[in-house]
Amino acid sequence: LMLLAGAQDYKIRALGNRGLWNESGVAASEAKDVYARAGDRAGIARSLRSLGTMSYEQGDYAAALKSYLESLRIDREIGNDGSAAVTLNDVANAMWAQGDWAGSEKAYEDSIQLFRKVGNKAGYAGALGNLAGIRLDHGDLAAAKKMYTEGLQLSKEIGDKGGEGFALVNLADVLAKQGNLVEAKQTYERVLPIYHASGDQSSYGYPVMGIGEVLLMQGDFDSARREYTEALKIREQLGEQATANRTKMALIELDLEQGKPAAEVESSLRSIMEDFRSKNDVEGQIDAHVLLSRALLAENKIDAAQKEIAAAHEIGKTNQNLQRNLEMEITGAQVDAAAGKPDEAANRLREASTRAAKSGYLPLQLDAELALGQVQIAAGKVAAGSATLEAMRTQAQRKGYGLIVSKAKQVSGRSIGK
Repeated sequence: LMLLAGAQDYKIRALGNRGLWNESGVAASEAKDVYARAGDRAGIARSLRSLGTMSYEQGDYAAALKSYLESLRIDREIGNDGSAAVTLNDVANAMWAQGDWAGSEKAYEDSIQLFRKVGNKAGYAGALGNLAGIRLDHGDLAAAKKMYTEGLQLSKEIGDKGGEGFALVNLADVLAKQGNLVEAKQTYERVLPIYHASGDQSSYGYPVMGIGEVLLMQGDFDSARREYTEALKIREQLGEQATANRTKMALIELDLEQGKPAAEVESSLRSIMEDFRSKNDVEGQIDAHVLLSRALLAENKIDAAQKEIAAAHEIGKTNQNLQRNLEMEITGAQVDAAAGKPDEAANRLREASTRAAKSGYLPLQLDAELALGQVQIAAGKVAAGSATLEAMRTQAQRKGYGLIVSKAKQVSGRSIGK
């Protein structure tokens, strides 16, 4: 029995590395039954964790958390600290995906302590990187960057290529949020050969997606679409529904930037929303409602846009992710302005710009200032709006933000036409 179970463990890992999550789940269920017959509780815990990972990668975070917690309960009962550390990290991931930020932060911290206790440096580096993600969510980019850098150095020291790739992708994310687009793209590109060599297609999709996001901010639509399309192909081939949905949303955002009407994307967005809702993916739901609100607002469908941004705020009322909060605030302010409340909108946008600048989120600061300039000009304050746009455009041009520079020029051109 134990030889059979060991073979199943190997099969689970091999299938998971290839992103074949359904097949991996079947193998994990079979292994769990074998371990149960053999009375091997540690093996049962491992199988439950594998089942949780299958659910997680397919976007069913509630099912993943249930499996992880059952695995963790067994690990604790038998005193298996090494396995418990790994599972706690997984528990934190599933909590985070469902919007339980306090619970996930505590689980990451507990995981780090256990990894340190058992001397698992690779696990410690990975959990440290995940905790850095919480700091990033809270808007502390400096702390996140420091933790990712520590994880990167540790992964290099122990020769953990997977950990090195994980840290580099996250560092690239921070660089992009800080406005260092060229360095961010170069860092994403450094990761590609690492994941290509390991055959880890699932992880390979992240830097591909990151490169696409940078290219979009630089205003290179065709190249961004190429990267997004490649990332989507990877996600769909691996059956990773949650990340596939997010990639579809990136492509929809690109379509909207290129002038596609809201009516042509609304059905797809609502389908994605429903899938996020069914999986209790809070962040995904927020992002989808915000994107749809922006699309509707662009067509002056104010009531419909108000409904979508209100839904985003209701779902995200306990949200602690600064980036999402600012995106909701900027879009909500734009809706306010369209609804005849320009002064209130301008105040909200100034506050959003200040908060973004304080945390070092340059793209969001620029977005808020672009919206502020638009609101000021629309309200008849052309000189103030033009000054806001010129200051913003100068900074954006210096950093290579081609898309927002182009938008600012369009708004300025319309104001001159008035």
